[in-house]
Amino acid sequence: MESSDNRIIDRILNDAREEAKAIIKEAKRSAEMLLEKQKELASHSAEKEVYSLLKRAENEAAVIKGRVTTDIKRRAGWMVLSEKERLVTSVLNEVKNRLVNLQKSEEYLPVLEKLIVDAGTVLDGGTSKLLVS
Repeated sequence: MESSDNRIIDRILNDAREEAKAIIKEAKRSAEMLLEKQKELASHSAEKEVYSLLKRAENEAAVIKGRVTTDIKRRAGWMVLSEKERLVTSVLNEVKNRLVNLQKSEEYLPVLEKLIVDAGTVLDGGTSKLLVS
């Protein structure tokens, strides 16, 4: 009887081992499937995050580009105004110099007379007072 008891015990042990192997195999398969699903979810989540970061970076770049463009336009405007001011000042200085030189020449009186006559014509004639130094 002992040998039949041993056989029954051996059979029970073998069945238990086989069942344990099957359970372990199923657990590994289940773990691998779960791991694969988690990888897919992580990948999908990472793609969403990358897309979000990319959009945010594009928006920030557009804002910076707008600021830089505005700043460049403002600076260019100031440069144009500064250059215009320099040119006007230069022309006024040249006119002053020419007038000073003209006062010292023989052409001064005829030019002055012509300017007085032209001014009178523009003012529709009439009586006017002229102050000259």
